[in-house]
Amino acid sequence: MILFSETQINQVTNNTDINAGYAIEVYWQYLRLNKTSLPGSNLVRTNSRNNTASPTYPFSGAVQLYLDLKGLNKAKTFHSAANRACSYLTYCCGDKDLTEFNRSDATAFRDD
Repeated sequence: MILFSETQINQVTNNTDINAGYAIEVYWQYLRLNKTSLPGSNLVRTNSRNNTASPTYPFSGAVQLYLDLKGLNKAKTFHSAANRACSYLTYCCGDKDLTEFNRSDATAFRDD
């Protein structure tokens, strides 16, 4: 009969988790290095700046759509607050396409 203490069981469990994580990492590295088609790669969107035919969604249009959908039967203060908050972003970063906002825009907005 073999007896294990709780510490030994936890150590075995941790080693198993580490080994499984390592095996997954090795597999993904193999796929990346061999440039094989990854599962779900057809679902990944390309950068909109490379696709000139893709539709554009300006921030101001998104704000208006939000107010049209969520602002029904809301008080005037709801619309005022949403427009004010969105005008701060537009003032700071401009009325960009939604796909063109990036980390530097978020940092500029936060620091402003």
